[in-house]
Amino acid sequence: MSIEYPNIMTECNVDTNVVSYLMHGAVNHQSTCNDVAKTIRLKFRDRFAIGIIDDDKRGVAYLNECEAITSSKHLRLFKHHELHHYMITVGPAMDGFIWDCAEELSISPEKFNLPAEFWAFKNRMKKKTSNTDPDIRRLVKAISGNLELVAFQKLLLYLKDNTYQSKRDDIVRIFE
Repeated sequence: MSIEYPNIMTECNVDTNVVSYLMHGAVNHQSTCNDVAKTIRLKFRDRFAIGIIDDDKRGVAYLNECEAITSSKHLRLFKHHELHHYMITVGPAMDGFIWDCAEELSISPEKFNLPAEFWAFKNRMKKKTSNTDPDIRRLVKAISGNLELVAFQKLLLYLKDNTYQSKRDDIVRIFE
């Protein structure tokens, strides 16, 4: 039986696949960045929630209510000024993050039936089926030793385990 995390929301299909893998459970898939923010704002008003969105050029107005806590090459963590809401932006998007992790570890996506050219890889990540694509899941498993991906997983697990007691210094240390 899979654990469900309704309070961890992802914006796109590949994000859902990656974060579900990292959390060993099902997360709450939304369709857009604004849907993630709206769900957090309305359905989790007085409760803990994490939103994971692409670092879109358009931006999400909800981030204006948050302060930046820490960042790495691909990830930026924001916390709402008053609520126990966290937003993680992945830049430029999850597909680029996964691609860069694989490149850093010299792991070819082709070994997992995924395209070897970035443009084709990116197109594959945008498919609706990427939320459960086993090839993507196998690639993420293979790159799970990438330090930034490890930090991402540690951050998610730390926030899940310390929903209302998280400490800024502990969070920042995860990315050091």
